[in-house]
Amino acid sequence: MKQIKSKKRIGEYGEVFTNDREVEAMLDLVQDSFKSIDSTFLEPSIGEGNFAIKILERKISLIESKYAKKSQSYLRALIKAVASIYGIELLTDNVLVCRKRLYDYVTLYTKSKKTLNTIQMILEKNIINGNTLTMKTVNDEPITFFEWKYNKNKLIGVPQTLISMLS
Repeated sequence: MKQIKSKKRIGEYGEVFTNDREVEAMLDLVQDSFKSIDSTFLEPSIGEGNFAIKILERKISLIESKYAKKSQSYLRALIKAVASIYGIELLTDNVLVCRKRLYDYVTLYTKSKKTLNTIQMILEKNIINGNTLTMKTVNDEPITFFEWKYNKNKLIGVPQTLISMLS
């Protein structure tokens, strides 16, 4: 992956993408976080999702070691893995690329339409177009994430603002 899109974007936004080598090295520093599918990650400047993809790769590796590929537990674990990855990104084009990359990656592991629809909905809620510094979306609303939980086989999203999470 290229580390820059343009000099203009570097100047205007400070946009520089992290190389896979550095992403892997940084994630190795928090290796214990990958012992649980539910470990939560928040990327405050998610860009096109370089960290998110590598986090998802590691989570899916854990899932594949624990569950039979077509079982309900496997599909639920895939949903939980995606639901535990959050990101904020200022640039709309990057948000769209990040969501698509994560979705496309999951399609390598399931063809279940119901699961993929749920994952697509989660990505719309978890990858936010906003500014971490102001804690507002591009529409000037408070950044709000959902904590995803199952209640009697139904996925429920409990909203929490970023401000309340950091207070």
